Amino acid sequence: IQSTGGRLAFGSDWPVVSLDPRLGFHTALTRQTLDGQPPNGFLPEQRLSLTETLTNYTAGSAYAEFAEASKGTLEVGALADASRSRTFWLLAGSFFVCGLSTNGLIGTHFIAFCFDGGMPEVRAASVLAMMGIFNLFGSMLSGWLSDRYDSRWLLFWYYGLRGVSLVYLPYSDLTFWGLGLFSVFYGLDWIATVPPTVALATRTFGAREAPIVFGWVGVGHQLGAACAAFGAGLIREEFGLRITFFMMIAILANLNQPTPFLYAGF
Repeated sequence: IQSTGGRLAFGSDWPVVSLDPRLGFHTALTRQTLDGQPPNGFLPEQRLSLTETLTNYTAGSAYAEFAEASKGTLEVGALADASRSRTFWLLAGSFFVCGLSTNGLIGTHFIAFCFDGGMPEVRAASVLAMMGIFNLFGSMLSGWLSDRYDSRWLLFWYYGLRGVSLVYLPYSDLTFWGLGLFSVFYGLDWIATVPPTVALATRTFGAREAPIVFGWVGVGHQLGAACAAFGAGLIREEFGLRITFFMMIAILANLNQPTPFLYAGF
């Protein structure tokens, strides 16, 4: 098959045989069993080189499941190339703010923030759960919009409106209905930033490298979440002013609005 230009996809037939890929490598390289039989190998002309075997186990298997654009090879230059691009750092910076304002701030501190304001924990948790429900619809809607409109404008509005909603939060009186309005909007906006960010990464770095680049952009999101989770707690414990950190994140979200229009090549 390979000599005629066909693609081979290697794997194991686990649990019928061992999942250990080293056994498959041995068979492909030697055409022998583990005890060295037959002495010259079974159909020895079908032995493969180490490079061919490794390629068939990785890139070949990815090709067989129509996933060669996102896995099967290690793109050594993907991160190195991306790190020299202004767009990569702006995407990572924007996602840093996204992590600050979602997982790190609201995801970690929302219930405690409401409890400080006199709302019972269970009721505050119900409001947070409501955000999760609307999160589902917001992410799907954002994907639909990203296929039809300029992703830079979508991010501009997402981050701006997120900042406005954080400014509104202290003035919601921490009532169930007041927070309900916040939870609906914040839920719709939570993961809405992901589709346009992926679209911009794909447009800039190409379909092959975009998944790797977006994975590293996601590191910025996690770092932002960690900073907010720690920072808000530190300010609360040291100064008793958790709301101050909420306002700081709101300002950062609004300052992040024009960032998409600084991307190179647009």
